[in-house]
Amino acid sequence: MATTPERNNKLVAWAVSAVVAAAVALMILFFGAGLARAGDGGMLDAANAERAKNGCPAWVSNPGLQAAAQSHADDIMQNGTKDGHTGSDGSTPGSRAAANGWTGSSIGEIQAGGGGSASPQAAIDAWSQDGHRNAFTDCTTTDAGAVYTTDGTKWTAVITAGAR
Repeated sequence: MATTPERNNKLVAWAVSAVVAAAVALMILFFGAGLARAGDGGMLDAANAERAKNGCPAWVSNPGLQAAAQSHADDIMQNGTKDGHTGSDGSTPGSRAAANGWTGSSIGEIQAGGGGSASPQAAIDAWSQDGHRNAFTDCTTTDAGAVYTTDGTKWTAVITAGAR
């Protein structure tokens, strides 16, 4: 059966639509659906204010640590956590940071999450009052990546920090 130019155009349009639909489906599968990434939402500034209260220099924003924090925050939002700092894929703060180019000498991570409409500042305030306070009073850490992620019903905040 011979095809006409009109039929060929329809076939090409259908094929392009199928490829685009498949690409979108793969992106949703890979990156997750429904996550609103709000960056650090002011967390790094608030953390640095806590550090200043304790005589520590401000953390410098580091893209590798930011990516490590974002990957863990996304994982928490999508899959929950195994033990808080171990990702659903078995990753650790150190392995996430290394996978994103961190070559510093030490690494640490703090996180908080829950339901409702807590703010990044609420996480900073909670960390500053509990056993995570040492994250802000450890003046040897120099770089950090801070993330606040929400899907509208739950949220998670992660700071990954380290020393060069």
